[in-house]
Amino acid sequence: MGNINAIADKVVAGGLKCLYHNHDFEFKPDKGGKVAIEYIIENSDPEKLNLQMDLCWVTKAGADPIAYFDKAPGRFFAWHVKDMDDQGRFAPSAKGASTLSVSWRRKKSLVWSSTAWSRTGTTTTRHWKMWQLAMKG
Repeated sequence: MGNINAIADKVVAGGLKCLYHNHDFEFKPDKGGKVAIEYIIENSDPEKLNLQMDLCWVTKAGADPIAYFDKAPGRFFAWHVKDMDDQGRFAPSAKGASTLSVSWRRKKSLVWSSTAWSRTGTTTTRHWKMWQLAMKG
């Protein structure tokens, strides 16, 4: 954690925001029952380090994104929106297993979001239309 906090200090000193981007392993308990993302939240300064929640990986880990929004309000400055189907393949957003539309409607603290649709065979126009439908709920 010392390295992450030191990096955050330097990023903030340079006038930027520092965000930690997760994958699935940060949301899975280790052998001792500790969950890495909870350790990061508890042992970092919210004025210097915030988080970019990747909704796909959180869902793949079996965790509930909304529970983490409630557990650490204001810490998830940005979301990375992508999706995965039940066979573990990347899927167009809102067509896989993530709780994208529920999360979007329930939480208004989102400052910035990115989306990804690589290797899904979906064109940009079609992907954007699915994204708009997902946001309507």
